[in-house]
Order: sequence, then structure tokens, then C-alpha cells
Amino acid sequence: MLLAMMPAATTNLPRDAGDRIVVRLHGDAPEDAKERILRDADVFVPPARHAGFCVPIVEALAAGCKVIAYDNSNTPAVTGGLASLVSLVNVD
Repeated sequence: MLLAMMPAATTNLPRDAGDRIVVRLHGDAPEDAKERILRDADVFVPPARHAGFCVPIVEALAAGCKVIAYDNSNTPAVTGGLASLVSLVNVD
């Protein structure tokens, strides 16, 4: 359900940010495309409150992408201080 809400939720971001932001949503991208996307991205924000095993976060960090994620589950241990972590209760 959250994934289905993403296109509508991101529609106004470029306008609200004065066109300083570009949002591209990618579904099941092939491995080579995923690596290219992460290398070219400025920031990776996982679209989930719980990261589980954090594999996408590790892949983003390995590609040199900055990561912003919630500070719950295994994320603090996996990122080891290399990500900007946000409290799950701090929605703003």
C-alpha cells in the first residue's frame, strides 16, 4: 500500500522545493540499472519505516550515495554512523 501511494506523495515535491529536487521512482530495476541509479543519486531514502536486513541501505552506501533513514530496527548498526538517521516519532 505504501508503495502505491508514492507517486501521488512525490508529485508536488519538485514544485514545493522550487525545482531543486528531482524524484524518480524505480520499481524492480535490474541489478545493473540499480547500481547506476544509486551511483547517480544524491540521496537514498528508503520508502519504509522498518528496514529489515537493510540491504538496500548497504547497497546505497556502497555506491557512495548519502542515506537518510529512520533510526529503528537494525539501521543504526548497519549504517555505522554513515547515514543521517531520523527518529521514527519525528515525522517533521
